Formats: sequence, C-alpha cells, structure tokens
Amino acid sequence: MNDALLRWYSIDARLQLQEHAPVDLPRAIEIATEYYARGPGTYESGEEALSATTFGFSRSPTEFVEFCAHGWTEISCRYEYADPGASWLRKTFGGTFRHESTLRSKDALTRRIEQFFTLSPAAIRTQLENAS
Repeated sequence: MNDALLRWYSIDARLQLQEHAPVDLPRAIEIATEYYARGPGTYESGEEALSATTFGFSRSPTEFVEFCAHGWTEISCRYEYADPGASWLRKTFGGTFRHESTLRSKDALTRRIEQFFTLSPAAIRTQLENAS
C-alpha cells in the first residue's frame, strides 16, 4: 500500500463535497500542510471556515479519513469504514466502524495520514482501538 494513490476531497463554500484526482502519500502530506496552515485563521462564516480547513482521503465510498484543522493543536479526525467482518447484528445496523479523535499537532496529523495510506483497515482499527 506504500505506493497507493488515493482520492482526496475537500468541502466548498456551499458545504458540498469536492472530489479531486488521486494523490500519493507525499502529495497528501502537502495537502494536509496547506489545510493545517489555515486552521488558526479568522473567517467570516462557519461555511468559509469549514471550506478552508476540512479535507479528507478515501480508498472507496465506504472507507475514508477526514480532518478539520480548528487550530495548531486541535485537529478533528474521523476514520470510518464498512467492516466486512461485522456480525450479522452489527451489519443490520450498518456494520460501520467509526473512530473520532482530536489530534494535537501537525506531526500527529502526518502520522494519521501515513497510517491511512500504508495500513489495511483492520490494522488501522486495531491501532485506533489500542490507542483509546
């Protein structure tokens, strides 16, 4: 997975999802750096703030990681994927694994992106559950 090209997305001023061409890990980190730099900015509206600071990467429509840079030490992170190993009961209720956290630095943001680009969903889930 180290040479993966993954789609990335952003949010426009109308809060609509904007999909972009696939990128590799180095470009993904550049994108994160650009959005991270906007986190402590001042914005005229909530929509403008979300558009300037929210982005994510996806492997498929059912697996993504999304970030929103609220400031230098507050970056919200949401990882989600449809769990193919979910029990029948859990599948009845969506069978989706979700993990939300707050990252406290640009380094933590970079590590989470590297994790998404290089690990399987099962490995990511294990790491996230062990970190909680």
